[in-house]
Amino acid sequence: MQKLLFSLLIPLALSAKALPPDVPPDHWAAAAVDTVLKTRWMQGFPDGSFQGDSRLNRYQLATTLGRVLDSLGAREEGPAAFKDVKADHWAAPYLGRVVTAGLVQGFPGGEFRGTEELSRYQLAQVLARLLPRLGVEVKPRLPVDVSPSHWAATAVAQVVGLGWMRLDFEDRFQGGAAVTRYQLAYALAGLNRSLPLTAPAPADASVQQPFTLRPLEQPTPWLYLGGGPLEAEALSADNQYLLLKGDRLEPTSAVPLAKRLSAIHKGWGLTPDLNEVLRLGKDGPRAYGVIGQPGGVLPKVFGHGNGSSGGVVALDPSSNYLAVMNSTPLCLPNCASARTSRALRLVLLLTNPVGLYAEYAYVLDAPGNRLVGLAWPKPGTLLASEQGGGKTRIYRLEFGGATDLAFSPFDEPQGALEAVPGTGVRPVAKERMLELEGEYQGLAYLGERFYLLREGRVFEVVPGQAPGH
Repeated sequence: MQKLLFSLLIPLALSAKALPPDVPPDHWAAAAVDTVLKTRWMQGFPDGSFQGDSRLNRYQLATTLGRVLDSLGAREEGPAAFKDVKADHWAAPYLGRVVTAGLVQGFPGGEFRGTEELSRYQLAQVLARLLPRLGVEVKPRLPVDVSPSHWAATAVAQVVGLGWMRLDFEDRFQGGAAVTRYQLAYALAGLNRSLPLTAPAPADASVQQPFTLRPLEQPTPWLYLGGGPLEAEALSADNQYLLLKGDRLEPTSAVPLAKRLSAIHKGWGLTPDLNEVLRLGKDGPRAYGVIGQPGGVLPKVFGHGNGSSGGVVALDPSSNYLAVMNSTPLCLPNCASARTSRALRLVLLLTNPVGLYAEYAYVLDAPGNRLVGLAWPKPGTLLASEQGGGKTRIYRLEFGGATDLAFSPFDEPQGALEAVPGTGVRPVAKERMLELEGEYQGLAYLGERFYLLREGRVFEVVPGQAPGH
C-alpha cells in the first residue's frame, strides 16, 4: 500500500501533538507511546518527558497492569501480602489487584522484589496470562534464540505471534535483556489492538456546543448526499439521475445514470449492493469492483452487501483519497446475524491509480443504526452522520489507534468482522460533535456549517447559537 503521502495527512496530524517532547514522531515506538498515553495505561513524567529508554522494574509493571485490568472491567481486589511491601506503598493497591488476578507472582520466601528490573522473558510470561481474558486467536511463533524447552517458550511464542513484542533484525528475542518503557509501550499497544471490538465512547452530549437548525427556502425532490452545498452533486429521489446544482442548490440539469447509486460525491458513486464504486466522467461511468474481479479495488467482503443497504462516499480535499462506507453491517455470515452487529467498514481508496489504501472498522452506537452521511472537510478529519433511535448524531473520526484491516483476514468473506464480537479489532475513535432530534439524511460541511436533508428539505446547522428544533 502506498502509505507515505497519507501518513503525512492523517496519522501524524492526529498523534504528533500528543507525543512527549523526547519522543521523535518517526521513532519506532512513537505510535505505541501515543496509544498508551491516550489509554492512560502509562504516564509521562512531571517535566512532560516519557523517558522511553529507561528500564522497567516490577513495581512499575504492576501499576501499569492494574490500569489495563481497569480497562478490561476486571475488579479483582486483594492485599499485597509480601514481606518487602508495606501496606502504604505507592504500588500496593495495584499490586494486590494484579496478584489476585494471577498476572504476577512473588518469590519463595514471601518477597516481591519490586525494584528488580524486568526481563523480556518475564514480560512475555505476564502478557500471556492476559490472553484468556481477551479470547483472541493466537498463531504462535517461536524466535530462533528461544529453545522449545525454555520455561517461557510458550509465552514468548504467543506474544511474538500476536506481534506484541518485537524481534531484532536476526529474528532473535533476547529474552534476558531488560525491558524499557518503549518496549512496554509497544507491547501494550499490541494488546490494545487485541481488545474486543467496542464502540469508542462518544463525547458527553452535555458538552455539546449550542447551534441553530433552520430549513433553507428550497423544496428538493431529490435525495441530498455529499459535498458542499454550493458545489455538490446529488441524486434524484429514485436514485436514477445525477442532479447538478448551481449557487442555490437548485437542479440545473439531470443526467441519467447507467446504474442506480446509493451515494455520490464529486464524480464518485457507490452502487446500493456495494459491489462497485464508480468514477463518473464525460465518457460514462467506469466501475471498480471487489478485489478478485477485473479492476477490483474493494475488499471481498463488500461483495456481501445487502442490495438495499447502500453506503456513503466522500472525496478528500486533495482528491487523492476516497472514503467508502457501508450504511449497515454487511451480511456476514448471513443477514440475520448482521441485524445484531454494529460493525461497519471504512475503506480508503487511492484515486490515481485507483486501489485499496487502507481499511478500518467503525462501530455504530447500537444495532439497527445506519450511517447516512459522510464528509471529508480537511486532511485528517472525517465527519460521519449516524442515525438511530429517533436521533441523528454527527461524529468526528480519528484514525489514530485504529486497526488497519487492509490485506488482512478480515478482507475475506469468512473473516466475518460484522458477525463475531471480540475480534480484537480497534475501531476508529468517534468524537460527538452534534446531536439532533429526528432522522436526517446525508451530510455536507462548508464554512463551519452542516447541511442535512429531512422530508425533502435541506436544513442548515449553524453552530454558536441557541439550539433550534
